[in-house]
Amino acid sequence: PSPILRYILTMTTHMNNHMTGSHAALTSLRDQPTVTASSSASLAVNTAGPEPVIVPPVGAAPEITDPAREEIAAALHLSPGSAANRIHAARELTAHPDLLGLVSRGQLPGLSARLLLSDVANLDAESALGVTAAVAGRVQKRWLAGSRVWTCAEVRRTAKGIKHNLAPPLLEEARLRARQDRRVELRDEQDGMCELLALLPQEEGGRIWRRLTAIAKGMSDDGTGRRIDQIRADTLTDLILDNPTGSATGAAAATGVEVNVVVGLDTLLGLAEDPGDVTGLGPVPAAVARELAADGTWRAWVRDAASSTVISTGSATYTPGAALARLVRAREPYCRHPGCRRQSQACDLDHAVAWPKGATTAQNLGPLCRRHHNIKTHHGWDLDPGLDPDPKTGQGGNEAAAGWTWRTPAGITITDKPPPPLLE
Repeated sequence: PSPILRYILTMTTHMNNHMTGSHAALTSLRDQPTVTASSSASLAVNTAGPEPVIVPPVGAAPEITDPAREEIAAALHLSPGSAANRIHAARELTAHPDLLGLVSRGQLPGLSARLLLSDVANLDAESALGVTAAVAGRVQKRWLAGSRVWTCAEVRRTAKGIKHNLAPPLLEEARLRARQDRRVELRDEQDGMCELLALLPQEEGGRIWRRLTAIAKGMSDDGTGRRIDQIRADTLTDLILDNPTGSATGAAAATGVEVNVVVGLDTLLGLAEDPGDVTGLGPVPAAVARELAADGTWRAWVRDAASSTVISTGSATYTPGAALARLVRAREPYCRHPGCRRQSQACDLDHAVAWPKGATTAQNLGPLCRRHHNIKTHHGWDLDPGLDPDPKTGQGGNEAAAGWTWRTPAGITITDKPPPPLLE
């Protein structure tokens, strides 16, 4: 059990007060002694209630759920998503008292309980409680008989068997709910790689896998020496990008999507081999950066070698022009909010000093995802760009190097700046 969890759960009190706490309260709660995970979960219900706190819409801005989670995340150096996951896990566990009792007595690992709850998430509340209670009963029976504790896989296998004994209409409803979560995600990995993850219905995912495998087996003797896993990956790439040649620039051309690549002038001219940076994805080798910059479907931003920044432009209107928008997103690949990793191409361009007092300039603009744009505008977060004392002039300061300072509703200050797009 972690003191971080104790702090997170205690801090949910601030959700009900819509983040009216103080810096002193935050830091003192953070230092509370460690308690068990089960009692911490119970504390979450006592302080925040069993349901998320929803703040009504403000003007044209949408409603927002659990606005205090960003403040908790900032105080504990977590991402907002991690803070939200911890709060959600505590609420979920306390909604299943049989599991909570097992975890509190050390008869069921917390990980097993979390995985079991994820397996019943698409059932209606009554059926989910029935399944977890049945699993808890079997775990308790084994414990009393002196048998070993089940592994996570054994707990989930037991739950799956119990689920299959439910009425067919309930199972069909669960399947329909699960289909609503289908999605494709992109996750960065090391050394220029990424993971492309697809959550699909079993029958469709199985058909795709079998199709890729059949093609890969048919090409396994093509003389390239590729493993079957590599051929599957290459086949998937070629099929989606309509890229029979396998070239990077051909793949980009087929998508019709503009991608920014930041590259040093000396590297672009072949005088250096410093890496480039694809906005939102990260560093790429110099050779790849030159290839992408030369292709018409990629937009090259040439970096100043001395300042490691891109030259700024300005505008006298509220909405930035295309060139200015590209510049800001090339300079800052992610949302400015502490810990948020939403790519800037999917973010709003926020005026740090509200327009028209603050100008539409590269100095006063920065990417914020829609949730964090909403929090800054309507829920007590303050952003100081820390640059020109008169942002309307658009002059002075190096916007990429100087950074900015956030102040949370509880008074915590967080200073940050984007790393140069090309690290020295």
